[in-house]
Amino acid sequence: MGIPIVAILLIASGTVGPLTGDQKSRLDAAVDGGDYHEDAFAVLLGNVATWTPGLGDAPIRLDPDLDRVLADPAAYRGALFRLAGTLEQQSWLEPPHSLIAEWFVRDAAGRPMLVYVYGAPSEDTFHLGQRVMLPGRFYKRVDETARDGRVHQYAAFVAAFPRAVTTGPGGGTGPAAGMLRLWMVAVPVVVMLIVFVALRVYTRRGARSGRAGYRFGAPTAPPASGTEQALPEDTTAALAELRRRAEAPDS
Repeated sequence: MGIPIVAILLIASGTVGPLTGDQKSRLDAAVDGGDYHEDAFAVLLGNVATWTPGLGDAPIRLDPDLDRVLADPAAYRGALFRLAGTLEQQSWLEPPHSLIAEWFVRDAAGRPMLVYVYGAPSEDTFHLGQRVMLPGRFYKRVDETARDGRVHQYAAFVAAFPRAVTTGPGGGTGPAAGMLRLWMVAVPVVVMLIVFVALRVYTRRGARSGRAGYRFGAPTAPPASGTEQALPEDTTAALAELRRRAEAPDS
């Protein structure tokens, strides 16, 4: 029943504790349309408080269809979703929930959702207009008066461990951003492959040239002629022979 699970993220470093039978029973008592002052809210806070960064082997649904969730909130109560969108408003609840931030996040389709962030960092950590992503369990439908003075219905979640999503080159989401990230990885790999092949070709050519020079191009001393007669042992006769050879015409 409900949206089928479309992804299972495995991050070995963290855990998201499942809801116990008692927690599910108490969560089912949530009153749609009201505020968070009820036991069901405390149940989800208690569950989220046991989480550690990462998801472990917890099944998580990607990008909830907020229209379907609002149409049948009981079918999704306690379901774990990956929430993503643009942060538009943030404030903190009153004691005893002063560690809980109330975020209004607008998803990629422009639909707003209400996210109660457990253990949220300071207001300076995330700024309005920033894209964020975080895991959260669906709580209920909340009816609130918006800035336009009209009552609006919001899908409310209890979440933790938010992180910013970059939107510059290599960041963002969607097919275009995915293709950009793919090209940013592929281009350096192709360039490195071309350089590697060029170096291999250059090295092999150099090796062949070296072997050819060794066989054919190495300079050698000219062999002795062997046609000229040795000089006489007598000094006078040797000088005369040298003078004769110098004065003799070139042959």
